[in-house]
Amino acid sequence: MKSTSNSGILDIIEYQKEQIKDLQNTKGSNQFEKLRQEHILSLFINVS
Repeated sequence: MKSTSNSGILDIIEYQKEQIKDLQNTKGSNQFEKLRQEHILSLFINVS
């Protein structure tokens, strides 16, 4: 059970890395950054 949650967290970390790369490439607006952070928070809430 623990390994499943660990791999889920690793998936989120990989996803975050991709999101950060995309953000750096597009140099998104502050509004986009805020939405991205809220989305990541919701992912963590759903995992726990």
